[in-house]
Amino acid sequence: MQTVYGCDFSGAKDASKGLFYAEGLLDGHVLRVQRVQQCDDRLDLYAAIIHSEGAWGMDFPFSLPQAAFEALGAGSWEELLAWTAGQTRADFLARLQEAFPQSHEVKCSLEQLHPQCRAADGAANSYSPLKQYNPGLRSMVYSAFKLLHYLRKQGVTVYPFDQKPGRIRLYEVYPSQVWSRFGLKRAASLQELAHHIQAEGTLQIEIPGDFADLPQDGKDAVTACMVMAHMLAVEEDWTVKPDWCGELEWERRLQEGLILPYV
Repeated sequence: MQTVYGCDFSGAKDASKGLFYAEGLLDGHVLRVQRVQQCDDRLDLYAAIIHSEGAWGMDFPFSLPQAAFEALGAGSWEELLAWTAGQTRADFLARLQEAFPQSHEVKCSLEQLHPQCRAADGAANSYSPLKQYNPGLRSMVYSAFKLLHYLRKQGVTVYPFDQKPGRIRLYEVYPSQVWSRFGLKRAASLQELAHHIQAEGTLQIEIPGDFADLPQDGKDAVTACMVMAHMLAVEEDWTVKPDWCGELEWERRLQEGLILPYV
């Protein structure tokens, strides 16, 4: 039996607009979602993580594409985080605007991987972390990188950048991918999503009835928790390429990171 978490980071710039995490108890193949917590401040999320024990599925980009490392002069992922932590939000955004004045606004594809997309974005059919509109991701990336930088200083490990999982470990997830896989719109209920997952026979999910009224960001936090529970097998060895991971994603993982899929 172990605790797993999921986090939606939509309110990273203004937590009052939606920054949620979900906590679930995984007992064999049964996930009992126990609570969903809204954070009034990013510090609430930081405190929740460092006082927890288990795996967290985080719905935000953990890194930037290779082209950004070159443009920003960052030699490694650790350098990128440290550089970001030393910038004001305005300076960070200005530097990205200088390097990438025209952003890639459509979903990424591995077949025609845009320079502003990570290989992981192409595999997940997600957006570039450099996207600026509807939604703009650059400000969220700034908050996310600072959070990762400070958490690692407290001993939190991050997949796949660290060599092995620690007591607290973080994984990048993309909840929208789960809704799309089952042909559901994000407005669908959590119970409907859980029904589709259970029909596959891999995970049984128990969700309290009062979670039906959760806002979308809260539902995404629960979905991130579901992905984390379903994909825990990846924890066996962080240095071995999982079956779901392509060669290009794996080759770039220590710079660009990986998005944990629901497979």
